[in-house]
Amino acid sequence: MLGALAIVLAAREALDEKPRAWLVGAWHAAAILGHVGHFMAAPAMLWILPRTRRALIEYAAAQAVILVSAYAAAAAFAVSPSHFDEWRVWLLGSAALNEQQRFGWHGSSLAHSVVAWLRMSLTMLLAEGPARPLAVLPLAAGIWGLVRGGPIARFWGLWLAGYAVLYLSWEPGTIVYRITDLLAVYALACQSLDRFSPRLRLLALAAWCAVAGLHNWRCAVLPASRPQANRDLLEALWSGRSTPENAWVVAAGRGQIYLPYFAHRKPLNTRYWRDETDLFSRLDALAKAGEPVYVVDRSLAETKWPQSFAQYGLIEERRGEGFTLYRVKREASPSAAGEKN
Repeated sequence: MLGALAIVLAAREALDEKPRAWLVGAWHAAAILGHVGHFMAAPAMLWILPRTRRALIEYAAAQAVILVSAYAAAAAFAVSPSHFDEWRVWLLGSAALNEQQRFGWHGSSLAHSVVAWLRMSLTMLLAEGPARPLAVLPLAAGIWGLVRGGPIARFWGLWLAGYAVLYLSWEPGTIVYRITDLLAVYALACQSLDRFSPRLRLLALAAWCAVAGLHNWRCAVLPASRPQANRDLLEALWSGRSTPENAWVVAAGRGQIYLPYFAHRKPLNTRYWRDETDLFSRLDALAKAGEPVYVVDRSLAETKWPQSFAQYGLIEERRGEGFTLYRVKREASPSAAGEKN
């Protein structure tokens, strides 16, 4: 989303009557720093910018300077990689978020990916139930705007095509990657209204925004804003109230974020442990340091280690608000105690 904000500003500058190529490149670099997937807007940017050598050099140079400077500063003052493997894992980013820390493509077969991409497109553009006409109207207007053509319509068409090249196969079912598609669809929908008078355009847009905004508020925003609807948050807050300040709490899913930010507890992330030996070694090290480890039944069930934790040792500490808290302690395991004896 941070990158999406910057790419919007890049598009606004690129579509100006006298675009400053260096500023387009600067905003585009900022978007890429937010997420490298925003590089896929490059075909649209290059198409709409003046086709001169100077404009191309300004656009590319501004991008290169900002990207190289940002990564150099991060390497020097934050990440400080000391050897090639650390450089490799860092630069691969989320593509190396796996147990082996090797490059992994977040997708499956082409047929499955295309189906997932189309399904997400429909989910994103075509609301369910009585609100569906609200979504059909801008979608139909967007298609009409693209068919009518023109430089701006072609810009948004290349924009959609560029992002689709990547997200047809990289996590095609992840909705946040498709926010930029919505931008293009609604921009094209506005283009299709050019044949109407300014007054009619204003009334149509105001009416649609008012009705759609009310629907989104009642059906999406308001329900999602209620803490009771977010079990992950409730679990994290309860964990914070139920454990000592120096505790580690096993994290799963959004708990990796919620535990440190909302519960002020150290999250014990099980994602990168290769096997049970790694798990037991980590738990033993924390026990030796005198730092207690806890786990909530709900998060424990979401990990792939419930049997391993049971074998290591679990002591029920308390119950409440639909959760059960366990202290992770080796002495609680009959098998571990037998080995110790």
